Amino acid sequence: MDANTLQEVEALSQQLYGGGTSNEARAEAERQLSVLSTNPEMLDQVRQILEATSQPFTQHLACTSAAKQLTSNWGRFSAQQRLDMRNFTLTFLANKGPSCESFVVVALVSLLARITKLGWFENSEHSDVPKEVTQFLSASVDHCVIGLQIFNELISEMNVNKTGQPLSTHRKKSVSFRDRNLFQIFQISLQTLQQLLSGTLGQITPQQDVRLREQSLRLALGCLSYDFIGTSVDESTEDVGTVQIPSNWRGGIEDENTLSTVLQAYTTSQPPQSAQAMECLSQLASVRRSLFPNQECR
Repeated sequence: MDANTLQEVEALSQQLYGGGTSNEARAEAERQLSVLSTNPEMLDQVRQILEATSQPFTQHLACTSAAKQLTSNWGRFSAQQRLDMRNFTLTFLANKGPSCESFVVVALVSLLARITKLGWFENSEHSDVPKEVTQFLSASVDHCVIGLQIFNELISEMNVNKTGQPLSTHRKKSVSFRDRNLFQIFQISLQTLQQLLSGTLGQITPQQDVRLREQSLRLALGCLSYDFIGTSVDESTEDVGTVQIPSNWRGGIEDENTLSTVLQAYTTSQPPQSAQAMECLSQLASVRRSLFPNQECR
């Protein structure tokens, strides 16, 4: 991509997202930029824009344009193109994510999760993303936050049919993700909380503490609130409000460290993180009775 084209896209992005412009100017900028999200031939150029620009608004535009392209035209791109975009996004997050604006990170994470969901059964590299994300957790604190954000968005993407796929296709992917990854991710959320509460993460700023606490609790809640069985229970049955935890989670739910970690997070957090912890406690209290061997254990 030549410098003039990049500068033009950056100027239009500023005009679209920045303040101080008229409605007419924003509408014109949106019209000119729409080709990036509607023309399948522009996907490679969108990636080049994201790679070349340092302007947050332009980075956000490139991410959202790529997500729209892949969602609408998945079958029109080659398997290699789709995999390249996935690898590029993951590498970008690893190399530049901590220095990006928060709204850019959100857009990048959303793009990665969307690619992962769409390509889940297509290539093992797509479904191996959760394994690769764990590498973020052992890097810097900022990388750890991004890793937790990726897991949170993955859970949201796999749990809800956001792309209009056939319900049977969505459910197969959702169940596969549940069986392969969800319990491990739940454990990661608790381990991160334990490390944060015990101070073993080293020196972190108050802002990092809040972000880690928020993302860890949100992740635990997302795991406990997952649509485990894929159907809405009849409101006249006794299953209303029951969390249908899979049987292989029993050891983790019964582990006294699980409840004590969430309780400690509640007592040491300020709103809204304390509210997140209370929601986790509510979900734990609603776990189906049949998961436990006896009432005393429950």
